[in-house]
Amino acid sequence: MKYIKYLTIIFIVVFFFIPISTFANDYKKVASYKKDTITITSYSKSWNQYKLKQLYEELIKNTTSLEFTYLKEINIYPDSPDGVNGLYFEDVNIVDGKYIYGKNSIINLYNGDKYNTVALMANILSHEYGHHYTLFNMLNKENIYYNNIENSKYAKLRQIDKFPKYFIGYSKDYEYQWDLLEILADDYVQLLGSPLAKVSKDYSSVDELLINKNLNNSGIYFNLKPSINPYIPLATEVDGLYSYLLELGGYTFNTPNIKQLPVLSNVKTTKSLNGEISYKIEWTEAIGNGPFEYTLIMYPTSNPLSPIPLKTVRTGEKLEAIFGSYSVKDKNNKIKSISNTYEGEFEIKLFIKDKNNFIYDSKPVRFNFSNSKVVYKNTNKNKQPSDSVVIGPKFPNKNSLSNILISS
Repeated sequence: MKYIKYLTIIFIVVFFFIPISTFANDYKKVASYKKDTITITSYSKSWNQYKLKQLYEELIKNTTSLEFTYLKEINIYPDSPDGVNGLYFEDVNIVDGKYIYGKNSIINLYNGDKYNTVALMANILSHEYGHHYTLFNMLNKENIYYNNIENSKYAKLRQIDKFPKYFIGYSKDYEYQWDLLEILADDYVQLLGSPLAKVSKDYSSVDELLINKNLNNSGIYFNLKPSINPYIPLATEVDGLYSYLLELGGYTFNTPNIKQLPVLSNVKTTKSLNGEISYKIEWTEAIGNGPFEYTLIMYPTSNPLSPIPLKTVRTGEKLEAIFGSYSVKDKNNKIKSISNTYEGEFEIKLFIKDKNNFIYDSKPVRFNFSNSKVVYKNTNKNKQPSDSVVIGPKFPNKNSLSNILISS
């Protein structure tokens, strides 16, 4: 999260630097680690000096450029103010009407007792560093700061004029997922973040969960929710965005692309041994920079912020998933079941990661569990249109949503 350090009154901007969050005054230092220009300090008992060294090694696996030497501190706290996981404090001044970066920027990481490993903290660290990378380089290359970010090349590439809303700073009706600075840092993670910041979980289908009791679908990982805002295209789908972010740091690379996205098949229905409905869906193989990882998800059409994982598979495995209810007979001929029943309209789609951890999404299938209809609909950005119609399910559905296997 970006800590915006300015007040705007009739286009007058007043800047002030906070040398370190006063939050630190309430905690005792546990350990510190210094490397290059950066000092990492822990105020959490879960983070000793060895872990701080590991965190530094994780930091440099993100894409960095000149801005790296302008970051002074990273601080880890055991809990959090206002429920945030991280804050970025930039050191910016105005000299002769031009923005100048100082060398005292700070990243604060919170909830260190909860996120007590590098793996758990990696995505938060990458996001906060994304603020540092993008703001430093946009300021130096384009003289862009908060008050004029709407005029940036980034804003044009992201086509923010087509957004239903966006925020720059806080207001009474503020929504985090529509904060333009947060979307920018999120794009950095998707395109330039470290592999660990984009780590996946192998989500299991309902039949796997029933057979292997050690499996679970708890936790929200990058391959379930790769973007803070599911209403806008993923960063890989924005033409020119990858090149733009790299060019900000002085790099040139080919733009990520996928030659052919997978296509989801008709949803098939069968009756489980317990009389409830089991659903099965298949998909075609992606073509491009494989091998690929596929994660099938679904979510209520009215709320894409609440995705349900259905299955993760990889190139070489069967490209299919079973969901809904599932039953088997044990050695004593007794029926064992998992009962997942849904009501209303959902969208089912794939997130696809290529070998370089770039993530894409497929065209969704819209499935109405209540009126037995599924319709392909081109609702998701730059996908090829389709007129296919899928009919199902064939059996009555329950009138409640229960036993969904997800933990947030």
